Amino acid sequence: MTSSAQNSRQTLAQKGTAAVPGIAFQGDNNTGVFSPGANEIAVVTNGTTAMSVDSSQNVALTNALPVGSGGTGFKTYTTGDILYASGSGALSKLPIGSNGYVLTVNSGVPAWTAAASSGVSSISFGSTGLTPSTATTGAVSVGGTLSISNGGTGSGSASGARNNLGLGSIATQNANSVSITGGSLDNVSLDNVSLFVMSPGYPSLGNASGFGNLNFSSFTSCVGNNSEFRQYTNNSETFRTTSTTFALSIAMTSATCYFGTTWTNLSDARIKTDVTPYTLGTSAIIQLDPVNYIYNGKYGSPNNGIIQTGLIAQQVLETPFSSMVGTRVYTDPNTGEQTTLYDLNTNQLVFSLINAVKELNARVQALEAKVG
Repeated sequence: MTSSAQNSRQTLAQKGTAAVPGIAFQGDNNTGVFSPGANEIAVVTNGTTAMSVDSSQNVALTNALPVGSGGTGFKTYTTGDILYASGSGALSKLPIGSNGYVLTVNSGVPAWTAAASSGVSSISFGSTGLTPSTATTGAVSVGGTLSISNGGTGSGSASGARNNLGLGSIATQNANSVSITGGSLDNVSLDNVSLFVMSPGYPSLGNASGFGNLNFSSFTSCVGNNSEFRQYTNNSETFRTTSTTFALSIAMTSATCYFGTTWTNLSDARIKTDVTPYTLGTSAIIQLDPVNYIYNGKYGSPNNGIIQTGLIAQQVLETPFSSMVGTRVYTDPNTGEQTTLYDLNTNQLVFSLINAVKELNARVQALEAKVG
């Protein structure tokens, strides 16, 4: 070691070598520190470099940093190697497996194992109607159709599904238009519809223009904001229902009832109670004033210029038949404004006329008796 007289603050030493480091220890001259090159330093033990630091401050170790010092104990790796703890304080490398191998556990450590040569050997879907079309490795394809009893339709086509479910042939075109062909509709209720139109056909409702042979066994109701149900025969409207508080109402000049000329109601005495005489007759009828009129198109009424014959509800309210007058609410489809209108159920007139005929007949008989 030499000392610089010009700079008493610095101690200069020979660069040395790994065998004879520039800085060594008495009695152990092959262990110490030397400089392998400009701006480099190395630590030597027993004449061999243990660690070096280059001019860019990169540290190099001759041996791998052991696990106990926070290292792995390995200096080199092969692509795909997996490090794992093989014991307490010990790491091991597992080389990458062959193509198609899967990672498993063998004796508590990771191991590569060949994948099973066969896939699904058997698969069953019971009575669902589904069957496996493949049972090999990879994805299992399923064929067949899900049966109705298991929540399916039992068919792979839309028309077959509708037939299996008893829906006939029905195709929804959009939210406001439904085309129905064939089948039978029972206990029908139209809710919140704007217009439901049936085209002609006898005795069923419907025709080839969109509805085929559609039969309504029971029409329950037509309910909605100014909703309508219409049926046509020979391109002429013969039946229409409109939204009211009743299950079914007719908004027509006339209505056709197939297989008869009247509407039929149950009238069996066994289904009636609190039966009392109906007394309105001649004196009540003569207070009614029938009129001719034409609807003006307001509040959803037709505006076709056809002369109608009937009664005015407000006038009927002033007679013994006031119970025939009811009300319904009309909602303007454009503004939403609601208007209460009077309606009229003339059903009582038939029975009051019966009483009137009986009264007149009694008078006639009385007069004939006097004359005789």
